[in-house]
Amino acid sequence: NATHKLKTPLTALRGYSQMLQDENFEDEFVLRAVERIEEESIKMNKLVEKLLMISREEALVQVYSEEVNINKMTKRIIEAFHNQIRDRGYNISLSEKAEVKIIVIKEEVESVLTNLIENSLKYSSSRNIIVEIGQQSSKYYFKICNNIEKINDEIKDNLFDPFIKGNNKNGEISSSGLGLYICKRLCEKNSFKIQYFIEKNVIEFIIYFE
Repeated sequence: NATHKLKTPLTALRGYSQMLQDENFEDEFVLRAVERIEEESIKMNKLVEKLLMISREEALVQVYSEEVNINKMTKRIIEAFHNQIRDRGYNISLSEKAEVKIIVIKEEVESVLTNLIENSLKYSSSRNIIVEIGQQSSKYYFKICNNIEKINDEIKDNLFDPFIKGNNKNGEISSSGLGLYICKRLCEKNSFKIQYFIEKNVIEFIIYFE
């Protein structure tokens, strides 16, 4: 109920901030203030969406499984981040070693893949991000790998805990700390195995689809 009530004022805030951005303000402070209102509204909206996702999962809402093509879904998600990838000069390399089709709740697996890709875009310390889809023995997998800055020892073994977040390459924290937690919860719900490995300055997340 709380998250639904937050969505209405957030929508109003974003609407007014977008209207104000169309005005030709000369004062630099006012211009920056309007931009900041928009930026923070977007962050809050993303947090609300993540909290709603957790609450829907816990409420056991009736949903239905369907066949999902992980290759096609991954390409759509990467395309959705096109502007962010372009603006930051990133390059996402997708290696398809197998075509992966699974029976799953589409929205849930899409949320997992989206969060993992978004996480890499936030924290990659280099321009290159590697995504691989394939089959190992009898299991299909999705893998994403990127360079990172040093992760503090007190959190590097607990990245799937709620509200755990590190610093991005600019030293700024720009995360709700819920993305990887949601990934873990949804993978457990769907009997997927998700894990990560950190070696020197490289982190790799991998999901095995059961």
